Amino acid sequence: MNQIRFFFLLCVIFKVKSSSIPSNTFKLTIIHINDFHAHFEEMSPNSAECKTNVKCIGGYARLVYMVKHLEETHENPLYLNAGDNFQGTPWYTMFKWNVTQHFLNLLPADVITLGNHEFDHGIDGLLPFIGSIKSKLLVGNVDDDSKHFLQAYSNDRVHGRTILTIDGRKIGVIGVIIKTVDQLSNTGNITFLDEIMMVKRHARLLSKEDVDIIIVLSHCGIEIDKEIALKAGPLIDVIVGGHSHTYLYNGKDPNNPPDEPADKYPIVIEQDDGHKVLVVQAGCYGQYVGLLKLTFDNEGKVISWDGNPIYLGNHVKKDPEIEEEMKPWKKAVDKTGNRIIGKSKVLIDHSKCKVMECNAGNFVTDVMVESFKNITGHKKVVLAIYNAGGVRASIEAGPIKYNYIISMLPFGNYLELVKIPGKTLREAFEHAVSLPNNGRDTVFRNLLQVSGINVVYDLKREIGQRVEDILVLANMKQNVYKALQDDELYDVVLPTFLYIGGDGYTMFKRDQQHHEVGPVDIDAVMAYIERKKVLEPSLEARIFLKY
Repeated sequence: MNQIRFFFLLCVIFKVKSSSIPSNTFKLTIIHINDFHAHFEEMSPNSAECKTNVKCIGGYARLVYMVKHLEETHENPLYLNAGDNFQGTPWYTMFKWNVTQHFLNLLPADVITLGNHEFDHGIDGLLPFIGSIKSKLLVGNVDDDSKHFLQAYSNDRVHGRTILTIDGRKIGVIGVIIKTVDQLSNTGNITFLDEIMMVKRHARLLSKEDVDIIIVLSHCGIEIDKEIALKAGPLIDVIVGGHSHTYLYNGKDPNNPPDEPADKYPIVIEQDDGHKVLVVQAGCYGQYVGLLKLTFDNEGKVISWDGNPIYLGNHVKKDPEIEEEMKPWKKAVDKTGNRIIGKSKVLIDHSKCKVMECNAGNFVTDVMVESFKNITGHKKVVLAIYNAGGVRASIEAGPIKYNYIISMLPFGNYLELVKIPGKTLREAFEHAVSLPNNGRDTVFRNLLQVSGINVVYDLKREIGQRVEDILVLANMKQNVYKALQDDELYDVVLPTFLYIGGDGYTMFKRDQQHHEVGPVDIDAVMAYIERKKVLEPSLEARIFLKY
């Protein structure tokens, strides 16, 4: 009798507890990745090649294992990919779009958007990918002519928005890419429109179809995503982002990933009317899988959330089918990439190149100067600049393999010499630090690494007035530096990306008075290493930032 009463009491307690949760709520689990950049193989924690004495991380086999695990163990999963799957490793350099679509299609995301690097080999290099990818592909801020062009050549595969039905509930997803992508990549005649304007437009159209849960899948970067969240109106609920490689986390990850979180996960943006929009991103290179668990009320309002990116450390299992599928591709990559071309005495570290001077930047720009002296026979003083975002991986101390160079400089830029006035160079250095100063960890995505130049910035000054001093090499033999003169002409080597106006550097082509094209950056680096044999690049106070 007592057992019956106890069982009855448990039933009453359970019923009371369950009834405290609204019966009309809807749960959704967003699983997301961004900026994979062809990192199919696992890597060391600093994104260099995995070595036997290091506990390696990431890799596509771990990523697939984790996504499958999360899909199997969480309610109403939605798998999203926020773009930049192209570029970054020898795998992409050798196999381009084909290897990317092959492996992404083994576990297709429900929805994918394009990143700027998907355009690096022009429209011709992108269309086969668009035509073969199995995921719904959304880019909602191209103009109508561009959309019709992409659809015509991809079997109507590109759209601005879509509606998914999950457990009987309509979920709207809008795709968007940074509107300045034409400055970042080779977009041809494709025209991109304002992100906020187009998100508003698509959200209104989704609302007319009785969709009250709307997710924006963005490749715009965390700062623009926060602007979208603030200004795109109360119809949007979540922004899943990419482009800025931003790692977010609540608290301290006990698995000790290599990154420090830039903010909490999710970032919560409150609009003027009190509506909250959640913004998430999950680092880069397949080192993390984002997990955001949401509860919505009957009107589509987010009433609770929980989650964090999951670090794909050495403790995470690998999917055996993916490992097997990778073997023939890896064999071909290794055959070309494992050739040893030299040695480094030190870590050639790219990790801080967007924050300060880095020895990887010094190495690359020194190569650029020497390439024009030795390869083109240039006799005058040559200066060099390289965009920090173009240096994509570190090289560990020890033997240097060919594929390390491809990973470090994956974009295949030509080295181009321009003769420009000093005032143009000064304008470029102001542009390099034209973002808000947030202290010593400020990431300046436009920062320029340099050779033959010493530049001092005072970041306490207003944007546009931060260059305090610039010294330039005046005599190569005696290593004499003199103050930059605005009206004097200087020979400056830079990558094609900067020459054509990438990252907003439109001043070089605009003001050039002479132009020469030299070797591809990878070829110049290879020739340099084969001559030097042993490298030991260091920090030399070329860039000094006052905070």
